[in-house]
Amino acid sequence: MPETGGVGERMNGIPKYVASTTLAEVGWHNARLITGSVADAVAALKREPGQDILVGGSADLVNSLMPHELIDDDRLMLHSVVVDHGKRLFAEGNETKTLELVETTPLGPSVVVLTYRPAGR
Repeated sequence: MPETGGVGERMNGIPKYVASTTLAEVGWHNARLITGSVADAVAALKREPGQDILVGGSADLVNSLMPHELIDDDRLMLHSVVVDHGKRLFAEGNETKTLELVETTPLGPSVVVLTYRPAGR
């Protein structure tokens, strides 16, 4: 994202970790490919000092991390659009967890970000 201003410069500057079953290498600046156990790699990253780890739009990755209790917050962007099909956010087979709503952030007349945390944390 060269020459795209603040957001692009921020994205270029932060480290990125790619969990993929098909890639052998990544070409994005400041990106590293996770090899081996993704859960082990994310657990190791969480032990390092630094900023939050964000997962951008990968339900499969989130579902693989949930059983290992590696998700601290779920931030769901709710759009006021109803569709008749799509992929489930939380996969069948995951243990039932109770989430607590900790924050709501409106982004306009039809979008809100809902932040949930596992109850009791």
